[in-house]
Amino acid sequence: MSAAADDDDRGSAAPSAAPNAAPNAAPDAGAAAGAAALPPAANLVAAPGGELWSQLQLATPLAAQQIGLQVMGAVDTAILGHYSASALAGAGVATGLVVAITCVGMGIVMGIDAVLPRALGAGDHAAVDRALRAGLRLAVMIGVPAMLLILGARWLLPWLGSAPDVAAEAQWYMLGRAPGVIPFLLTCAMRPYLVAHGKTWPILAAVIGGNVLNVGADGLLVFGDRGLVAMGLPALGLPALGTLGAALATSLVQLATVAVYAQGVVSVRRRQLGDGPRSRQRGDELAAIVRHGVPIGLQLLAEVSVFAAAGVMAAHFGTAAAAAHSVMRQNRAMRITEVTMSPADRPHHR
Repeated sequence: MSAAADDDDRGSAAPSAAPNAAPNAAPDAGAAAGAAALPPAANLVAAPGGELWSQLQLATPLAAQQIGLQVMGAVDTAILGHYSASALAGAGVATGLVVAITCVGMGIVMGIDAVLPRALGAGDHAAVDRALRAGLRLAVMIGVPAMLLILGARWLLPWLGSAPDVAAEAQWYMLGRAPGVIPFLLTCAMRPYLVAHGKTWPILAAVIGGNVLNVGADGLLVFGDRGLVAMGLPALGLPALGTLGAALATSLVQLATVAVYAQGVVSVRRRQLGDGPRSRQRGDELAAIVRHGVPIGLQLLAEVSVFAAAGVMAAHFGTAAAAAHSVMRQNRAMRITEVTMSPADRPHHR
């Protein structure tokens, strides 16, 4: 009877053991299938179309842009240093003030980074287009008062206790930089649009062409005929504009950059929307950009205003101190350049 009981126990245990074994076997089989489905690590690294490959294709032009912008600033510093110490000092003080004023507008326009990629990820190309147009409109709306503020701030420099020659050169520099404010903010609105669509060649082309244009324009506008002669060209009676010439060269580069970016934007819009009618502009996108961008602008102002104040304080100690501060500020900017990717800088796979 005990043997029969043992047989009954074994018979009843067998069905209960099978369900317990099946769940244990299923995860192992699923894990094996999942491991087989994963691509080799080498494909993720080097295969065209892989995630890392896409990131490198996108990030390399952006990194080159950051380097190119720093090179452009270094060229301006070197050329003005050859022109005169007061020109270098005045440009350094003025640059800090110009950046402090424009960084607020730049930060507000950068709010498009939070609006545009969301619409693009949802596949709503009409909303993407509305966000772009709202960003461009906002750039002009902010750029006009920022430009007027820069022109007005010129007259405050003598009252800030700067050395007279430094204040005079800074006034000329701010006058020449004012026309480039709106083009600069327009590029801040167009850049996320281009990057979000993976079209980074206009960014790279603009920074390469901008550096070439900046060197030539600086040489001609800062030195006048001396610049022509140094290039092996005959003198044409061009005046030496000094700091004003360097500022105008920067504004000229910003205008050229807008033109290059605009070509890329038009190309993307035609591909995405065709030649059909554009969707009607609403205020939602503009309000969303401002809501996201104001904190960014205030943060940038808090950071940049410290360096602007330091430049003004250096001008209290004379031309040499202000010129030295200008050189060190540029050197520091080149050493700590950070290449970051905003939300719009990440590739979108749909």
